[in-house]
Amino acid sequence: MKKAYIVILIVLSIIGCSKDPIDADIMLVKKSDGYYHKETDKPYSGPVYTTFANGKTKHKGTIKKGEYDGLVTFWHENGQKKSEGIYIEGISNGISSYWHSNGQLRMKGSYKRFEYDGIWNSWFPDGKLENKFTYTYGKRDGFFTEWYGNGQKKRVGKFVNDKADSVWTEWFESGQTRDHGKFIRGKQEGTWTSWHENGQKQREGQYVSGEQQGLWTAWYENGRKSAESGYSKGELDGSSIGWTEDGKLESEALFKNGRLEGFFKNGQLVKIKTNN
Repeated sequence: MKKAYIVILIVLSIIGCSKDPIDADIMLVKKSDGYYHKETDKPYSGPVYTTFANGKTKHKGTIKKGEYDGLVTFWHENGQKKSEGIYIEGISNGISSYWHSNGQLRMKGSYKRFEYDGIWNSWFPDGKLENKFTYTYGKRDGFFTEWYGNGQKKRVGKFVNDKADSVWTEWFESGQTRDHGKFIRGKQEGTWTSWHENGQKQREGQYVSGEQQGLWTAWYENGRKSAESGYSKGELDGSSIGWTEDGKLESEALFKNGRLEGFFKNGQLVKIKTNN
């Protein structure tokens, strides 16, 4: 029984390799419904390849009834593998891998009918991890992490159905925290804080449904306050004060629904005339 099984595999192998590979660039033409043989004007089935100008192989694969079907491999011009994955009826399905021209793995993950699905990792040319995302039918879904080339974390957060969600944190390449806050269904919510790279706060305030709300404060790198402004539904609303880097009052104005109502001069409000 085992011997018969081996014979069947050999026969199938011979049948599968009965056609010599053809140069797809020369012998095939791409139409809206697949690859056609130039001589027969019919959908092609069989092994194919293409080459670079230097004669090195550019890609190899198999076409079935005009569409790529099975393992397809591409190479960089220097001979290093560029990508490899499985196609079913012309569509990427299953695990695919991509490489940098130096041979280091660049990206790896799984497709489901040409949509990212599951965990996808990316690497820098030196082999260090660059990012890690999770997808569901082409949409980012779940926690993710990104890194700088020096190995420091760049950003962590979460997506739900391709919308930012939960707590997000971003860092400078030095490792100092840059931004921290929360998303709910793609909109910033609650307190958000940003820092200068030296660790001093840069600005802080509240978001409600993705819009700035209430008092927002900003600081210079030396720690002195640079501005203090009120917001309502994302528009400047109320007093807005600015200071110079050495702590002197620079400006003071009054806004209403994003429109400048007036400014203060010698402690007195000077209203802005409007045509309304």
